[in-house]
Amino acid sequence: MHMEFSKEIAELYKNMSNADLLEVLQHPAHYQPAALSIAKAEFNSRQLSEKDIHEATEVLLNKNLKTALQNERIAAATNKIADAGNTFYDTINPIRATAPTAEKLIRFIGLVFSGLFIFNIKVNFDLFSSIIGGGSHESFGYTIYIFPLVVELIAIVLFWLKKRSGWMLLAIFCSYSLIGILEELFYSLTYQPSKNSFIHFETPSPMAYIVAGLFFGGTIAVMLRQDIKLIYRINKKNVQNALLAGGLAGLLLLFLFLLQ
Repeated sequence: MHMEFSKEIAELYKNMSNADLLEVLQHPAHYQPAALSIAKAEFNSRQLSEKDIHEATEVLLNKNLKTALQNERIAAATNKIADAGNTFYDTINPIRATAPTAEKLIRFIGLVFSGLFIFNIKVNFDLFSSIIGGGSHESFGYTIYIFPLVVELIAIVLFWLKKRSGWMLLAIFCSYSLIGILEELFYSLTYQPSKNSFIHFETPSPMAYIVAGLFFGGTIAVMLRQDIKLIYRINKKNVQNALLAGGLAGLLLLFLFLLQ
């Protein structure tokens, strides 16, 4: 058994390049004494000249340099991922010693609305595909459904870019959504199914609308922070126009929908 092992090791070392064999000899702690002895015997049997040893050393140095550079890149990438994770955690962490900065709040709002937008697209993908493909003729219903989504997408992009128009559009979208949620909450609280009706429509719990209303209302409140308004160069008139436009848009679309 020992002889077979020695033959296999000897054959392995025999097929090694000079550089690889030299690497084995430079790391004796990584190998068993018997294997190391076979490597030394193979190296001596080659009767390498100083030039051969120099070339093997150069190859080995270049190999080690490439490995070191690769390890540095991996470490740098790992640190970037860790830093990004720490930044994200620090942004959403509800327990802090200090109040979140405007930059952290902006990132948090952008992340949340981006996630909600993607989730909405995923959940309603079949409906949106039908709308884009012209699968129905209810153009007004599509306008009610698609228009806020388009506004939200544009608002998210411009908000990430710290444009005043992004702040305005996102405030309009939040106030518009808040009006719609309040209407849905009222309907949920007052809806009474007809006793003679064979169809009963399940309505979400009022608590769901309350949570959604608090979310959009809270977002507006955060966006009204003075330090955030300074970043987006928002004045009192901009705030009034954005909230009024969103509120009127919500009421107008609600009124038109009720007329259908």
